[in-house]
Parts: sequence; C-alpha cells; structure tokens
Amino acid sequence: SKVEDRGYILGRIEALAPGAADAEAEGLSHVTARVSEALRGWLVASAREELGRLAPAERATSVLINSCGRLLYVQGDLPGAEALYLEAVGGRRDQLGDRHPD
Repeated sequence: SKVEDRGYILGRIEALAPGAADAEAEGLSHVTARVSEALRGWLVASAREELGRLAPAERATSVLINSCGRLLYVQGDLPGAEALYLEAVGGRRDQLGDRHPD
C-alpha cells in the first residue's frame, strides 16, 4: 500500500460508490460498508438483467432466480425476494408436479 496510490484508490471508490470516500474519515469499515452496498446493488441489477434474458420456463427453474431472491432477502427487500421465490416455486411445480418431494 503506497501512500501515492491513496488518491487513485479513493477516486475509484468514489466512482463505484458515491459518498464512500467521504466515509474515510469515519474509518475503513465505513468505506468497506459503502463499497459492499454498491456491489450488492450492482449484483442484483445484473442478476435481474440476466433473468430478463431467459425464457420463462428456464428462468423459473434457474439457480440464478434463487440466488437473487436470497440476496434480496438478506438486503431486506422482502417483497422483491418473495416475488422471485414464488416464481421459482411455481416453475418447479410446473416442471416436477405437485406430488414431487421437492
């Protein structure tokens, strides 16, 4: 960690998560939290974009729909998580039938 890299690193952090570099005065943990929040937002947006490209039957049974639902749940977006989980359950039910143990 070179001192001369500090400005570059903080500039990149600011581009990724606006306001995160300002959190530097509060400590590295605040910067890390802001960057992590921005990355989770990007991950959800990317997952939703990829899900939008899938055919409905493939989308409802993909691992991605459950993973995205879990991330939304962890972030506290319960309505968003519920919608994806219900879609996934419906897709599994359509594919496997009502009597399947899963």
